[in-house]
Amino acid sequence: MGLLPGLGQFVNGQAGKGVLFLVAYLVSITLVFLFIGLLTAPVLWIWSMVDAYSGAQAWNARHGILS
Repeated sequence: MGLLPGLGQFVNGQAGKGVLFLVAYLVSITLVFLFIGLLTAPVLWIWSMVDAYSGAQAWNARHGILS
């Protein structure tokens, strides 16, 4: 779910993390105009995808799904 940071966390049932990633990303996008977000936005995007993947792996393991 690399479309929007936080979306994968919502799918995994981690709404708190999803909101955190989404808000942090929106702040970073806003900061692009000050050139600070040029570094933080891609980092948050990648971190969100990696966290969503590991969260999905954990969810699958808890429910007996091999992935």
